Amino acid sequence: LPDNGRLHLITAARLDLRHKALDRGVRAFAELKRRGLADQAEWYILGGGPDEAELKRLIAQLGLIGRIFLLGQRLRPLPIVAQGDLFFLPSRAEGKPMAVTEAMMLGLPALVTNYASAAEQVRQGVDGLIVENSQQGVTEGLCRLVAQPEEVQRMGRAAAAHDYGNEGDVARLYALLDEIRRERGDG
Repeated sequence: LPDNGRLHLITAARLDLRHKALDRGVRAFAELKRRGLADQAEWYILGGGPDEAELKRLIAQLGLIGRIFLLGQRLRPLPIVAQGDLFFLPSRAEGKPMAVTEAMMLGLPALVTNYASAAEQVRQGVDGLIVENSQQGVTEGLCRLVAQPEEVQRMGRAAAAHDYGNEGDVARLYALLDEIRRERGDG
């Protein structure tokens, strides 16, 4: 990614507007432009999918060519993700997206909507920001972080310092299995 002093947002996702809601992100970028903040940020989207043409059309329609870049599907997206400043996922619905945790392991804070597992992945205000799962929530969260890059940097340092491994979860699972075996008399 270019070294141009702008905040580099990264998304690695399937281009499926119904679930990933990248259209919300594009509309939020249009609001950045309206507020005079668009020159402070760029958004790089990695992935392919059925709504690529619609996403390109919306980017052009809202005058955001040169601010939002579709990089296509990559076999190894993480080296590109690692170059970003903020992982951005404006999804309408998610399970527990691995891309968010991977980005945070690389030291990127995350800006995500309040999907089912968001609070399990992102420590609110510490290593990311969870916003209301709506167009307004995405827009306000994006505008806030673009206007306050020092907040993004602070959360990025927290993400880089945190251990996102699942060893604790695995140990709890084994302890639970041992307890079940003991109760059944299996061991």
